[in-house]
Amino acid sequence: METPSLKQVLRELLLSKRFQTAAVSSIAAVLLRLGFDVSLDSIMVFISPFLAYIASQGLSDFGKVATKSATSSKEKSSGD
Repeated sequence: METPSLKQVLRELLLSKRFQTAAVSSIAAVLLRLGFDVSLDSIMVFISPFLAYIASQGLSDFGKVATKSATSSKEKSSGD
């Protein structure tokens, strides 16, 4: 199996919705914290939808892998 180049890895990372969401939420948190006099509650209200999106995408991917694994194990057992 060929090892992907750094350019391929960075391209894949930058096109990832989860990475984009994490980057935007992190940048927003830093900018809000440094540039404005806002409370931590205000920042959490702004950031929590991004965190929920990341968590839901992770659960969705976990479900896809579990379904794929269950399907492949059924195919193997029916082939015996």
